[in-house]
Amino acid sequence: ITLVCALLFCNYLLDFIKPPYPYYRSHKKLVEKAFVGKNITATLFSADATSAEMTEYLLGFKTGNLRILPIDSAKTTNQGNLYYLIVGGLNPTSQKKVDSLKNSHAASRFFLVDKEQNVSLYKLDDSTLQLLK
Repeated sequence: ITLVCALLFCNYLLDFIKPPYPYYRSHKKLVEKAFVGKNITATLFSADATSAEMTEYLLGFKTGNLRILPIDSAKTTNQGNLYYLIVGGLNPTSQKKVDSLKNSHAASRFFLVDKEQNVSLYKLDDSTLQLLK
């Protein structure tokens, strides 16, 4: 019994040393800076469903007029202010897509709003969003 308790305690300590979601602090800082208390009417697309759910959690599920969706759920036409959130360590493919768009004709239609370590927030238009799908 002592050995089992020691193993469980070690597992608990390991979460502090190497957290299962290592981008938490950067993600939280960026989301809070960009959206908390600003009452923004917009749609925030994330590179994956995990980032979308984590963003809602970080905002305390008080998203107001901010809709948070994974990029897979983007419609053919999307209205209003559009943002794209990438947690680069979780989804390096999405970061590569954005990097390739920076060197294309679409570069003038999206811009970096903020970046915290490996987490980036972009503002973009609908045609650029369709290229990222």
